[in-house]
Amino acid sequence: MPAGLARNGYTMVELVLVIAIIGILAASSIPAWFDRGRTNLDITRRRLVGDLTYAREYAMLRHDHVSANFSVAGNSYTIYYTPTGAAITDPSDTRGNLSFTLNGSSYSGGVAITNANFGGTPGVRFNSWGTPCDSAGNVLTTMGLVILTGTGSSTYTDTVRVEPGTGYVR
Repeated sequence: MPAGLARNGYTMVELVLVIAIIGILAASSIPAWFDRGRTNLDITRRRLVGDLTYAREYAMLRHDHVSANFSVAGNSYTIYYTPTGAAITDPSDTRGNLSFTLNGSSYSGGVAITNANFGGTPGVRFNSWGTPCDSAGNVLTTMGLVILTGTGSSTYTDTVRVEPGTGYVR
């Protein structure tokens, strides 16, 4: 290129390289777009983790017990204030209670609760210190588990864990 002339545009090599990178990124992400089963399972798991974390924090805030009861047969759970049995108001939708039925709505399509075990009971109770207990109020000595199964192009399983002692939900 003669001195003093400005270079405008891109070379053919630069354009081909950019198109190749875009193609590789697109090819690696397309399967995730079409597998709604994995996405629905992940969304449901995140909601459950958030709801159980909220229940623990609510128990510490109220200085009282808050429980989460799981129904495998009903494919649902409800979080309630233990002394009265009244469901807690959903913080994300104050018109409703903090309960969730996995029936295909609210991004739960194809996801099921296949097991809930907290010290041999299907529910967890957080005491005023946020310590997880079984449904009868006995402090958990082992990890509490909720197993979710989702179907899509394959069957997926994910587990929500409640740590004994700390009540950390992951």
